[in-house]
Amino acid sequence: MGWFVTTLCLGVLIYLNKSTNIPSWIFLSLVAGTGTGMLFSAQAFAAQVSASNADLAFAGALYSFFRAFGQTLGVAISGVIFQNTLKRQIEATAYSMYAGEWCRDASALVEIIKGWSTEGEEGLMREVVVTAYVNSLRNVWIVMCILAGMMFIANLIWTDELSLDRELETEQGFIHDLKKEEDDSGA
Repeated sequence: MGWFVTTLCLGVLIYLNKSTNIPSWIFLSLVAGTGTGMLFSAQAFAAQVSASNADLAFAGALYSFFRAFGQTLGVAISGVIFQNTLKRQIEATAYSMYAGEWCRDASALVEIIKGWSTEGEEGLMREVVVTAYVNSLRNVWIVMCILAGMMFIANLIWTDELSLDRELETEQGFIHDLKKEEDDSGA
C-alpha cells in the first residue's frame, strides 16, 4: 500500500510548473513528503519481521545499508536525468552555446538566474532557462513515479504477508526475570 501512496505522491509533483504559486508547491511537496515518509519506518519493520530472531541485528543493518545505497543511486540517477534533459532543452534554443556551462552546476544556476533581469535579452534567456529547468524537474518526477509504480507492482507480486506478532527469543534479558522464574518453579 505504501508504494501506491508514494507513486501517487510523486505523480502529484509532475504538476509543478514555473507559474505554480507558493501555497500550491508547499502543499504538493507536503503530500509527496508524507507519502514517502510513510514508507521509511514501515520498511524497517518489514525487513526485521522477515528475519529470524538470531538475524534481527543483521536485517536492521542491511536495511540501513541498502536504504542509503538506494538513496545514493536515486540521487545519481535523478541528477543524470535532470542534467541531460536540461542540456538537451537548452541546446534546442538560441542559447545552445551556454548549455554545457549552465548544466555543469544546475544548483548554482538557480542563484545566477535570480540575478538576471526579466526584461530584454537577459529576460528572454531567463525564460528559456527557467522553462528548461522546470521541464527537467518534471522528467525526474516522471521517471521516479514510473520506478515507484514498478515497485508497487513488484510488491503485489512478490511480497508475502508476515505477522509482526511473535515471541522474542533472546539470550539477553533482565536477570531478575530469571531468578523469579527459578523461584516459582522451585517452590
